[in-house]
Formats: sequence, structure tokens, C-alpha cells
Amino acid sequence: MMAYVYHRVPADMTGQKLLPLNELKKSQPELYDKYTKKYMDHPKRKHLLMRKIPKLNCYWNDVIHLLPIDPTKVYGALREAGMNEKDMLFYQIPLSLFPDHAQFAFYHYRPEAYEGPGSDMKDSEITLVNRDHFQCVEYIRKETKSYYEESIRENRPFGLFHYIPHIFYRGSINITETEIISWKEKTISPEYAKNKKV
Repeated sequence: MMAYVYHRVPADMTGQKLLPLNELKKSQPELYDKYTKKYMDHPKRKHLLMRKIPKLNCYWNDVIHLLPIDPTKVYGALREAGMNEKDMLFYQIPLSLFPDHAQFAFYHYRPEAYEGPGSDMKDSEITLVNRDHFQCVEYIRKETKSYYEESIRENRPFGLFHYIPHIFYRGSINITETEIISWKEKTISPEYAKNKKV
């Protein structure tokens, strides 16, 4: 069975490669400014821009953030919690696209270890894995579902991927032949995405 990781399609995607934010800052500073605005809505979230990733010896902005779970499952959990979230598009990136020697940092994002966006990431929360030993995530945690339900009930802003493990990849990703999917279970061809300037 083919294994995939996922990355949300950027609103103003240009070129054929996904780049870490710090690389984008050098080549397209206007896009960097746009994409980092979301970190400025809370004093503690600003710390994320300089958050160190243990074992990779780099920063939050030096890596590409990927989901190791099918985003349709995230959408399903949101619907169960009472949220009719708008459509969202993701690159469905096969692991076979990465080099044989590719190394990933698996961020466990465990509720018992998370101390907020202003805290440092614990060493125990990062596991380095290579492409051949990569395992996708199959289920949404009950803590994530409870977080959705509480946030929706209280009508407050919330993170879509809270307590959902992340994958950090240090490098660029060529998405020329990558399929784009909707988290509402539709499949969209790359040609469609280009024509619609997704």
C-alpha cells in the first residue's frame, strides 16, 4: 500500500517546490510575511518562529510541516464535533517521492507533554525516522476530538491540528506530479489545480 504525507496547499503557491519558511524568507519575503502573520495573533505563538526542534538541530521555520494522517479524517472529526468547516486542499505526497536517505522528525505532539506554544519542545517528543521505517497515523486522538467539541461549544478560535502528530522535513519538496485532494473526500487532478490557480 502506498504511504503518503500531506501538506495544505498554500493560498498563494508559486513555483513547483514547497520550501521551509526560512528559505521562503530569502526568495519571496512578501510571502514569508503573509504566512507568518498567523503566528502574531497571540504573544506565545510568536515563540514558535524561533522554536528549536530537538534532534534536528534546527528551528520550526527551517522545516516543512507535514501531516502523517489522511486529512479527510481530520475533517470527519470536525464534522462530528459540530463544525461545518470550509473545503481545504492538500498535497498528497507519496513517500516514494523523497530520496532514499530522507530523514523525517516525527513530532508525537502528546497531550501529556504539551505545555503550550510558548514552551520548548521536549526531546522525548521527537523521533527520527527514515523513509523505510515511516508509519502513518490512522486515528484522531480522543483529546483532539474533545478539544474540537469544547472549542466549538464555547465559540472560540482553535487549531485544526491540535494534538495531531506532525512530520518535520528539512529540505524542499517538488510537487510537480503531486496529486491535490480535498479533505471532503474529493480528488482533484494537478491539471485542475493549475487551471484554477489553487
